[in-house]
Amino acid sequence: MNFNWLANLTEELWYLSTKLHDIQLFAVGWCVRDILLSRSDKPLDIDVTCAGEPLSLAKNIDKSDIHFFQTEKFGTFTMVPHTNEKKHYEVTPFRSEGTYTDLRHPDELNRTDDLLLDSQRRDFTINALYYTHVEFSHLNQKALSDSTDQGEAKDMLTSLDSEWIRFDQDSSTLVLQKKELIALCFPSWWVDNSYLFSLVKILSPDQQPSSIGVLVDPHQGLQDIQQRKIRCVWLADDRLQEDALRIIRWVRFAVTLYNFDFIKDTRQALEKHHQLVAHVAHERIGQEIMKALASNNFFGFVSLIDELWLSPLLFNHLSRNKFDHQPNRYHPFDTYTHTLLTLHELEKINSKPAVKLAMLYHDVGKKDQYEAMGKTETRKEAFAEFWDLANHSLSGQQFALEDMWKYGWWKKMIQEVQRYIGQHMRPGEILFSKPEKWKKKMRLLFSIGGYEKVRNLLDIVIADRLWQYNPLQKLEDSLSGVYELIEILDVLDKEEWQFTLKELEINGNDIINDLEIPPGPKVKELLNNAVTWVMHDVKERNTKKKIISYLRKNL
Repeated sequence: MNFNWLANLTEELWYLSTKLHDIQLFAVGWCVRDILLSRSDKPLDIDVTCAGEPLSLAKNIDKSDIHFFQTEKFGTFTMVPHTNEKKHYEVTPFRSEGTYTDLRHPDELNRTDDLLLDSQRRDFTINALYYTHVEFSHLNQKALSDSTDQGEAKDMLTSLDSEWIRFDQDSSTLVLQKKELIALCFPSWWVDNSYLFSLVKILSPDQQPSSIGVLVDPHQGLQDIQQRKIRCVWLADDRLQEDALRIIRWVRFAVTLYNFDFIKDTRQALEKHHQLVAHVAHERIGQEIMKALASNNFFGFVSLIDELWLSPLLFNHLSRNKFDHQPNRYHPFDTYTHTLLTLHELEKINSKPAVKLAMLYHDVGKKDQYEAMGKTETRKEAFAEFWDLANHSLSGQQFALEDMWKYGWWKKMIQEVQRYIGQHMRPGEILFSKPEKWKKKMRLLFSIGGYEKVRNLLDIVIADRLWQYNPLQKLEDSLSGVYELIEILDVLDKEEWQFTLKELEINGNDIINDLEIPPGPKVKELLNNAVTWVMHDVKERNTKKKIISYLRKNL
């Protein structure tokens, strides 16, 4: 574990202490955990706790050079420095909590100055880690060497197993785990500096530190970090029934924290209470999914969600494709298994959240497509009668919208996901045409979407084909054409540009005046038609005379 980076939290606590008039502050939770795991040396979101009454603390904060927000209901206030608006300090004073009748929020909050009592409300042991910094410079260290405190400290240490306390000399960090010892070092709202100094003197006689970092771990979260275990504070059954969102959080932690695992009682509780997720606000679930998408193991997140029977609650249309088998000429798996395997391949080459979501939903319309085909004698009849459902690239867009809109995700991202789903068959259609036409057809895609989005689309196609082929076919034959399209795209990006409406040599007024079309939606439609026509041969077609002539002929 990395204790040296904890010094970076010392700087943050010092800054906050100047704003809060020298109150003893503790960094707590994920910012401490991620530093110990070497996941982040300087976290931007820092949770802080301390003793005191929230309203009084907030009233006395030095609010110069910071943005300040306060939530009176939970006693939390947020501070954002003007000098770095990406950094957020969220301060929540010590508290204890009552029952959770709504499966999400405590019915009552009780203020406390007791760190140990505050730790009992935390969800997981790896999130119940507190870090603070203690100065000894104002103490008479020589006098303390023979003090009563040191004698009491020796007596306490002789009754403790060595695993409950240690002093890391490289980082000057004292680790406290035994609750009795924590209570002696942090009695109520103040810090016993002399007692802490005595402990350090006993554990490291040759050192005379002027200050130390103190890592308080009342629920043995360090051991769980070392063993890669996710364990709740107190009983897993109780913690899940208090706040059902913890079910999703547990899954996210398991797959993003370097493959942590559940202990047995936690896994059993997750399976037993999975239906409680139905009571959690969709927006909060959506936030957890977004955090999982930002990791490099979204495949693991979706897989574990499925194991815990949560897929119908989180990804309804995706879960419908389980046991939906397709013809072996496409792939020898059901659609759901194929989708997860393609997601696994995609994450090796593309990390963008919208692209991952498009991969997850690219085939969700397959089940309805094959059912529509089975209701008619020919494919043509199926498209005539079940147009949307018979084309999984169309129906998949609608199904993705239904599943994603409820999470409150921004419209632009959902539209991007839908665009990838709608176009994921297009590169294959290009490859079915004559090779001499590939550049022209790729130019159309490039002009509409731009380099990055077309490149993302081709990544989706690569992952799709890696788990789409029949084992009797040669994989290199399935992929070679896609790589040729990538080469064409690179040439287009280098030699040409993304042609858009801005580059068109006519505008809406030209259409109104030259074609005598009244202002309205028809003008925009004709402009879009003109863009589509011109982009096939920009150098030859992009003149006002030729565009107006083309539009007049096709009115």
